[in-house]
Amino acid sequence: MKVQSYLAVVFLLLGCSCAENSAPVSISDGFKLRNFQVDGRIQEVGAMLLANAITGDLTKDKSIITAIVDEYTDKLFNNVHNFAIKTGLDPTPLQNISQKFLTERVTLNHGFLHGISTLQRLKTAKLEYSHDKRVLTVQFPIVFSNLSFTYDYELTFVLIKHTGGMTGKIKNFTMDLVLQFDFKTYHAALLKASVLRTGSITLTFQKNIVDIVLNIMSNFVTLILKPILVVAIQGIVAVVAGKLVTVTNQVIDHLIHPNATQVAYAASTLLH
Repeated sequence: MKVQSYLAVVFLLLGCSCAENSAPVSISDGFKLRNFQVDGRIQEVGAMLLANAITGDLTKDKSIITAIVDEYTDKLFNNVHNFAIKTGLDPTPLQNISQKFLTERVTLNHGFLHGISTLQRLKTAKLEYSHDKRVLTVQFPIVFSNLSFTYDYELTFVLIKHTGGMTGKIKNFTMDLVLQFDFKTYHAALLKASVLRTGSITLTFQKNIVDIVLNIMSNFVTLILKPILVVAIQGIVAVVAGKLVTVTNQVIDHLIHPNATQVAYAASTLLH
């Protein structure tokens, strides 16, 4: 079990170091992701699992071993924060939006999503190993501590234009990430990157606006913009997690094939 666990949790470490000068990889809708680079702390895995076993954080029944990995998850998310800042994911540009209604037109430009790097553990993170299926699963419930967006808006209402800037504070946006490692195939996979709660949005405007404009913009954000933001946030998180899984599978392949190119080189060049 120790050798299997050692390999299985490798994918948890791969996001801990980022190449500062790597070339960007384009993602749809203006998202950017840069290369991951393995950092040489693979031996932390065995030490972490051994420490859990000694301190009693491991529980088991006849077919499943469960470990609570809160401390490790918190350290991992700290490194994800640094990665997001270095690679331009925070802030992330948002798409322009223009919508015409019966009596008005609303246009949003120059939008940015701020705080994607502030993800943190929502509650206990669990690592489970199934003896019967020979599968290890890690579940990360996450929340963003400081998530917001900014846009320049233009509202045309009864032939009168109202322009300005607005900021939206997003509270209690939560997601559930589930990663899996199969010991039969030595293959990692992203099982789920789902939204648990979309939270609430509080709007502030750069200048005083009349009530009718406030009502129109508030309704527009709730009905039109919020679903777009939910998809954008979920997409960014899923892309990052998916790239981690891709790098993990490449690294595992090099670990179990001694004649392959060095692991660090494989991870740093995989996403070119």
